[in-house]
Amino acid sequence: MNNQRNPKETNQWDNSVNNQQNGTPAVPPNKKSNGRIALIWSMLLVTFVVIAVVATFIIKSFQGKDSQSTFADSRTESDSSENYEEKMSKLSALKDSKEGDSIEFGNYYGNTEWIVLKREGDILTLLSKDCINQKPYNTEYEDVTWETCSLRKWLNEEYINEAFDGIEQQLIEETVIENPDNSEYGTEGGNDTKDKIFLLSLEEVEEYFLDEDSRVAEYFGDTEGCCWWWLRSPGDRSDGAADVGSDGSVYCYGDDVYYVNGAVRPAFNLNLSNLSNLELKPNLIGTNRKQRDVKEELSQIQNAAAGDEVEYGSYLGNTTWKVLKKEEGKALLLAKDAIRYAPYNNESEDITWETCSLRTWLNDTYLNCAFNEEERKQIVKTNVENEDNPEYGTEGGADTGDLVFLLSIEEAEEYFTDEDSRIAEYFGDTEGCWWWLRSPGFACDIAAYVNSDGSVSYYGLRVYNITGAVRPALWVNLDS
Repeated sequence: MNNQRNPKETNQWDNSVNNQQNGTPAVPPNKKSNGRIALIWSMLLVTFVVIAVVATFIIKSFQGKDSQSTFADSRTESDSSENYEEKMSKLSALKDSKEGDSIEFGNYYGNTEWIVLKREGDILTLLSKDCINQKPYNTEYEDVTWETCSLRKWLNEEYINEAFDGIEQQLIEETVIENPDNSEYGTEGGNDTKDKIFLLSLEEVEEYFLDEDSRVAEYFGDTEGCCWWWLRSPGDRSDGAADVGSDGSVYCYGDDVYYVNGAVRPAFNLNLSNLSNLELKPNLIGTNRKQRDVKEELSQIQNAAAGDEVEYGSYLGNTTWKVLKKEEGKALLLAKDAIRYAPYNNESEDITWETCSLRTWLNDTYLNCAFNEEERKQIVKTNVENEDNPEYGTEGGADTGDLVFLLSIEEAEEYFTDEDSRIAEYFGDTEGCWWWLRSPGFACDIAAYVNSDGSVSYYGLRVYNITGAVRPALWVNLDS
């Protein structure tokens, strides 16, 4: 309600006063007294009405505010209820699943798809369609079994809580896992275990997949880069584990357990009979998934200085960046840890940063997996200069316009003044790794890199080397 006097009324009141002052006939004396009394009563009446109206307005405002708050709360509950009902509907639909089907369950940083390997009654044995991460079978190079390896611990403690919410976890069956000896080399498989999440064994991978093509797996989000993935069975020695090659072949002799670029393809048993016994609480949905606020992230970066660590986005849980430089309302960030292992280019060929497969992956798959829509809006498209190799003269190729890129030789030496400061770990590990630079090496099929000791290699390594770590960089616009 507008409590101010109408401008027209104000003008009329002022004009009557002015008319009196300018000699306009006044009210006759015998009518003045009565007129004054009537005027006073009128004014009192108007005042009373105004007070009543204002009071009513204030009361209704408070009531409206409470009502609005109640409505907002009920709307939130309604939304939560709708999400809950939608989730329960999707879970109930899994009852119709059969062997060979692809279904959605959980969410590990966008990875939601599973293959139904087997169905026995209400028990579905599921295998991740894609490899979901890269991890060593065991962080130390030592004799180990599935029971004692670090990968089993990670799957059943960290991964399970990041990938599945409180309702989903109630459907994951704890399973007795048999760990037979290696059938070809006789290496001991160790004790049987009880696991919710596990890897397939040599026997299971040959039972469920009848040919090599069906065993081929991609790293989540990639369309070309097939990867090799761990099995839980021992290899030809107790410090090795069996695996499936990128071509789908099964390697009984395996690889050393500490290899960090082995991909992880988890499996578990889903018990559909538990649907009728679920703890029915909508607030169990998504309880383990952190929500990100881009305004808070930008505020943190705005208050940071070069050298500080900040959080922005999330790729497989990797959220931390190092501020390399700030200028004109933007900041240059470099991932604190290497985020994955990948070749600079999928093929062994002459290549530049402009045409390599790693650049495509960073500006497509990685960009969309690691950042939400609001975060992507703040990432600045940058003119990336691709200079020739300063020592060997190898051509760097055309400059590019990138949202995400790798540092060059020059930048790695500009932003890090000593070798120790260049050392990077693969996310979650404690030992240093070598990481790609975008600059060419001594030849066009070779790319420069930073060694695990922090030294810069101008000479470089072959572009198809799959053990190279990736440490992305990007500019963020700080004007929200």
